[in-house]
Amino acid sequence: MRLDIFKASSLRRVLCALLCLSMMLSALLLSSCNNEDEAEAPEQAVENTTVEVVRLIKDVEYGERLTNAKIETVTISVSESWIGALSNAEEVVGKYATKAMSTGDFLLAKYLSEKKPGPQKEAVELNKTNYGFEKLGYIVVTEFVQPNTGEDIGAELQAIIERNPQSVIYFPDGEYQTSIPLKTHSFGGVSVAIELAENAVIKAHKDWDRSKGAVIQLGGGERETGEVNTPGSNYYIKGGTIDGSGVADGISINCGRETCIREITIINTNIGVRVFRGSELGNGSSSDSDVDKVTIFGNGSDSSIGLWVEGYDNTFSNMRIANVRTGVRIVSSANYVHNIQCTGPASDTETSFKNCVAFYDAGARNWYQNCTSTNYPTAFQIESSESMLTDCVAQWTQEASTNIDQIVLRSTGAWNSMAKSVVAYFTAPANNCYYVHALEGGVGIIIDPVFDIWSTNQDAYNKHKNQMCWNQ
Repeated sequence: MRLDIFKASSLRRVLCALLCLSMMLSALLLSSCNNEDEAEAPEQAVENTTVEVVRLIKDVEYGERLTNAKIETVTISVSESWIGALSNAEEVVGKYATKAMSTGDFLLAKYLSEKKPGPQKEAVELNKTNYGFEKLGYIVVTEFVQPNTGEDIGAELQAIIERNPQSVIYFPDGEYQTSIPLKTHSFGGVSVAIELAENAVIKAHKDWDRSKGAVIQLGGGERETGEVNTPGSNYYIKGGTIDGSGVADGISINCGRETCIREITIINTNIGVRVFRGSELGNGSSSDSDVDKVTIFGNGSDSSIGLWVEGYDNTFSNMRIANVRTGVRIVSSANYVHNIQCTGPASDTETSFKNCVAFYDAGARNWYQNCTSTNYPTAFQIESSESMLTDCVAQWTQEASTNIDQIVLRSTGAWNSMAKSVVAYFTAPANNCYYVHALEGGVGIIIDPVFDIWSTNQDAYNKHKNQMCWNQ
């Protein structure tokens, strides 16, 4: 019995050994086949991973003009190349080096200029001023142009934007004048962000054509596609000052979505910020953008507007607007307007002043919260339906003549929106003061209005008192 067990056990061990040996041979054969396939792969990869680039064959000094004798075009592997290296010799020859470069260096657009750069000493001082931004990956414009010259450098600034897609374009302190709009693209692959130092100013040049619109046009580039499904398609503009020189508009969002304008001052403009319905070509839309912590001081002309909104689903907050005939003009829907203060402009004639409005709404379903009108004849003109005002203020700080009415809520038709806890401080004679100035009727409601009933026009009050509701 034990001998039979021993024989069976031995037989199992032999069979296991043979099975293991068979599996090992199969693995070796499979590995050999795979190695043969892999041996052919590098040849295929090499064919698809080469690129032509332009590089130096001689050293180049700062400010030196590049010639054919200084460069060559070579084919190298992608792994040996550098991001942004130029591949066409025509993009190099005739341009000037903005930094000293050595034999074997690849040629990058950021180190080339159409114009001969200024003395190297100035460039060194500017680099010291901008210390740290290159480490952040910013493109510093003073590597290519000089500020404070009074000259039109718009073409050079636009070229910097075009050559550095998906970058932050940084403007150090100084004044940069342009006679053309600076345009970014709405397509996510080539859009840029623009950031200005605290004392940097982009200003409309004396040759500015009034028909050109805004100094900065986000999503206004030639390669715009109307693409609105790419989050962050226009990135942002932040900081510094935009000066319209009395003739240009400030900043416009021409196309795209989720674009930011923030922490910036806009002065001497006919229109401070404009959000278009779509691109200049009529396609796409402008939506889901944010404008925050922006100060606008207009040129005071009869057509001047602080914020003009045609796009949808945008947020505007923490803004100060002054010296414009219309503070905020909205002709679209679903916008949120929060903590915006509009101060009425000075005017040479009462006729011109009568037409001034702090907040004008011809859209629908817009929400105004914590907004303030100061010294505008009309604080809130709401032509739309279903818009809402909450915790807003209409105030007058100067005595008004009997020829000027002071109106809190106005509509050329009936009142069809909702106002809650809107406060009014009047200074005109009672007969010229209107909490509501609209046709009788309407489905709108006014909840907890805060004003002195006896300091207002009684006929207007009696006409609309049924729409007023005080919560006890």
